[in-house]
Amino acid sequence: MMQRKTTSTSGIRSKLIRLVTKILLSSLIIFLILNIGLEVFNAKNASTRIQNAVRKNLISKGLILTSNNSRVLRGLAGDNAFLAISDLVTATVGEDTDIIYGIYMDNEKRPWIIAGGIHAEHIPGNALDDSTTSWAATVEKPSWVSMRLAKNELLEFAAPVISEGDRLGTIRYGLTTESMQNELTAATKATLKSLIASTAISCFLALFILFLGVRAARKQAGALTTPLEHLTQSAETISAGDFAKTITVVTNDEIGKLAQTLDSMREKIKHSTEELELRVDERTRALSDANIQLETEVVERREIEKDLVAAKDAADAANKAKSEFLATMSHEIRTPMNGVIGMNKLLLTTDLSTEQQEYAETIKFSAESLLMIINHILDFSKVEAGKIDIESVGFSVSKLISGVVNIISPTANGKNLKLTSHVEKSLPDNLVGDPTRLRQILLNFCSNAVKFTETGGISITTELVKKEAGEVELKFKVTDTGIGIPTEKMQKIFESFSQADNSTTRKYGGTGLGLAICKRLAEIMGGAIGVESVVGESSTFWFTAVLKIGTQAKSGSTANEPKNQKVTVVMPEALTNMRVLVAEDNLINQKIVSKILKKVGFKVELANNGRIAVDMVQQSKFDLVLMDVQMPELDGLGATREIRTLEEKSGGHICIIAFTANAMTGDKEKCLEAGMDGYVSKPINLDDMLATIARLKNEEV
Repeated sequence: MMQRKTTSTSGIRSKLIRLVTKILLSSLIIFLILNIGLEVFNAKNASTRIQNAVRKNLISKGLILTSNNSRVLRGLAGDNAFLAISDLVTATVGEDTDIIYGIYMDNEKRPWIIAGGIHAEHIPGNALDDSTTSWAATVEKPSWVSMRLAKNELLEFAAPVISEGDRLGTIRYGLTTESMQNELTAATKATLKSLIASTAISCFLALFILFLGVRAARKQAGALTTPLEHLTQSAETISAGDFAKTITVVTNDEIGKLAQTLDSMREKIKHSTEELELRVDERTRALSDANIQLETEVVERREIEKDLVAAKDAADAANKAKSEFLATMSHEIRTPMNGVIGMNKLLLTTDLSTEQQEYAETIKFSAESLLMIINHILDFSKVEAGKIDIESVGFSVSKLISGVVNIISPTANGKNLKLTSHVEKSLPDNLVGDPTRLRQILLNFCSNAVKFTETGGISITTELVKKEAGEVELKFKVTDTGIGIPTEKMQKIFESFSQADNSTTRKYGGTGLGLAICKRLAEIMGGAIGVESVVGESSTFWFTAVLKIGTQAKSGSTANEPKNQKVTVVMPEALTNMRVLVAEDNLINQKIVSKILKKVGFKVELANNGRIAVDMVQQSKFDLVLMDVQMPELDGLGATREIRTLEEKSGGHICIIAFTANAMTGDKEKCLEAGMDGYVSKPINLDDMLATIARLKNEEV
């Protein structure tokens, strides 16, 4: 009988295991099929995206290349500078493996220059035939056409070379899509490897899960059949008259109820022993429950701590990513801005017609406005990061207000607006604080007042709010007769990226950051900010600041002079013949800096990267190095460190000034730590640069 019971429970166990195995196997096969299909689909999509992105980037590069070259060739073609044109086209073709050929032809369709790259032997015959040449000769702006080249596509780009309205010729470049095909092939191989690896991993995981599932099924089947076997053995023991062995209740189903029934029969004989065992069992369960509860609380506490650490890491990563993004965008925007502003300054020094002068002045205004927006964004990032530094220097309130009036007057006069100022007589004139930040807020208020006011005037008022224990609280107000602000919009204008109305941004421009920065600056200086306005009549923007009362401000202190006023610097004669090495990889920036420094009287040589700069410093003697930071092969920081290491061995010290578009907080300190003597940010401010050079060379200007 015992053998029949065991065989029966074994049959149940085998059936359960087979059923679970079939379900798991079917599910895993479906999972593998879906996973492989998804990987193939993603691989196709990735290949298409790569091909489209690379081709788009190639077209964008060709258009930018021909556009830049057409502008550079204006003067060269006008002067018939054949060798210079040849050098430019040949250098351009040689610098990029995607460029197969470069052609410069005149208006008679005669090619002056035909330069071939590393694939010159593959120049197609139709690149010089009548149809392609005729197309290139008629383009009025940078354009492109597509041709076939062996297994790849050839994209020809052309742009007219126009000077003062006259067409001097056409610049043409042929770019191959071979790099696109290579990248696509590499991506396809990588995707195939990834697919194979993913499939192998999926199969391994599927087999592993199947193994675990079968093992779990065996264990669960055993959990179901073991109580039956145990109950059978207990029943046979009771039927033999042995009541000492306890029947353990292990389930809460019908088997458990049957076990309880059999155990109740035994309780009549073993009542006293069972009662004692029950108490021990209850005590054990209580201790077990308490232990489980304690372990649960420990696990929950660890999970909370882990979540807090993860949240902190995520916040730190987000903040770091934002800072890196701002640093990258600042550098990438300031670099072309240096070219725009620098070239425009050089343009303004040439003989221009009235119309050309107006256009150049418009470019100057637009570039300076864009630079102001970039600086606002950087200021805002510093405010958010809590890295705004507040100075404590002596200054004169009356001179501060006078400086603001001097800066705003030209713009106000241009709109026929009356500009007045008033400083309360009881106000101490010798205060200690940060005049630069005070001026920043006032200039923002005044600039907005001029922007939004068409008739009437603007007044600047300074009042004493209270005076106690060596400190004063001042209230600065700027009142205009402009368009006014609705009541419901007054608080919104002090929020980040906000203005009173979206139409205001479209009509007047602005980032919506200026007032948000002013609000934070006022709070840092212990004050507040606000606005009072009547729509269509006037607006009064005000802020307060807590300042210390100091001694008489020093005569000639620069703290009272507006930092954005232009100061013309004339270089001492002792410095005009200096040999200057400019380490800069950007061609446009090289030209701008070279022309500016040569006009001052410097002798200029160029290095396209930090490695070349180090070699040139070793081979020749220079009085000064203007070092860009981000360059190929060896950046400016690394080049400076190598030069300083060489100087430790050979002696001497060459003056190195950072000349970079990196303008984030800490960039200047990194340059100085690397061994540089000074720091000048792009876009170029000639007066600042010359003043820095003169200061570091210990010459008076």
